[in-house]
Amino acid sequence: MQHRELPELGIHTLRITGISSLGEDNTFYTVSDDGTFKLTDNKTGMPLAEVQPSQGALKQLVPFQHRNCLGISDAKGNLHLYTKTNPPPESIVSIQVESQSEIKGLAISSAENHAVAGSQDGTINVFDLQAAGKERLIKPLVAFQGKKNVRCLQWRERPRREIIAGH
Repeated sequence: MQHRELPELGIHTLRITGISSLGEDNTFYTVSDDGTFKLTDNKTGMPLAEVQPSQGALKQLVPFQHRNCLGISDAKGNLHLYTKTNPPPESIVSIQVESQSEIKGLAISSAENHAVAGSQDGTINVFDLQAAGKERLIKPLVAFQGKKNVRCLQWRERPRREIIAGH
């Protein structure tokens, strides 16, 4: 494993809150408190595409391994799904948590059929993502009330389905 420090890229005007590499194609996605979602060329540092999913700050970016999409959460309680091929990224669907509280934690089940959103007010929402290619039909399944400021979430399938939340 090698490490080399690259020059800082000034691709956002505010703090970057999520980053995801697409593998070997030398591009990466970022989301920021400035409300933008960008696809950037890793070699040149130049943005290839920019989208503003909502008027609020973007808080989480979670890639799907086996679906053609990325999950993005925002400060207004929205979960956005975007395509991850062929720039610019295209919106698949947006859904808001009932409490409209900022989503600070976002996780995907290992089978990628459920998304879990943890909110600032302590609400943990579970969404059914439907079959691959049918994500636009996403629907809320259940909401739990936990402690405030849910920041980290993990979905564990075994030994039984569990959601692990950190504050």
